Amino acid sequence: MAHKSSYYCPCCKNHISQFVPWPAGFFEPQSFKLENWNPKTGICSICMAMDRERLYVWFMERETDLVRANVSVLHIDPEKNVKNRLDTCSNLQYVCGDLKPLDPWTKGIDVTNLYYEDQSFDVVLCSHILENILDDGKAMRELYRVMKVGGWGIMQVPLATNIKMSFEDERVVTPEDRTRAYGHQDHVRVYAKEDYIQRLESVGFRVELYNIAEKYSIEETHKLGLSKEDNLYIVHKDA
Repeated sequence: MAHKSSYYCPCCKNHISQFVPWPAGFFEPQSFKLENWNPKTGICSICMAMDRERLYVWFMERETDLVRANVSVLHIDPEKNVKNRLDTCSNLQYVCGDLKPLDPWTKGIDVTNLYYEDQSFDVVLCSHILENILDDGKAMRELYRVMKVGGWGIMQVPLATNIKMSFEDERVVTPEDRTRAYGHQDHVRVYAKEDYIQRLESVGFRVELYNIAEKYSIEETHKLGLSKEDNLYIVHKDA
């Protein structure tokens, strides 16, 4: 039987006995083998942080100076627990945006047509957005444009490791068909790993993969409710 300190959530800083599985039907990945998809350990039982939120906060606190540096951050469709963490950092110039904001603190932002000037932000966080956008190349170019030279970001998407090319079909338009094809009614594609990296590189980003199991240990990965195959896609704007 697992004891209380078997797992750890970096979002709420609690040691817990178990994570909670994703609800049935939340995402149906069909035959795709996905990175960063942990259905049995998806959610923290205390703060409800998703597996990807735990990965992001771990990376930000362990591998960057984000929580201490005086930098500007653009966070697209902010995840609740990541936003809560960054909101505590008075050093940040922190801007949250979404196409359809649900609160007065989030700005109305179209990621394919950002109204910010070139090189406005040191850090850009855009997670699980690009798979919803038909012209993802336009969105990537905008994210690259508003990032400062020397800046970095997290660009995460649902990503399959068992396909060579991203799967997308413009004939798939209804919510029901999109759920069957891509696993979620709002998605318009499932990315292939190498193809996704190439798309990011094509607009100018340098892509770095961060893997906790490779840098630390499989045990550390499992402690966070993650898998050894889970990668974080870090982008850099070098020039």
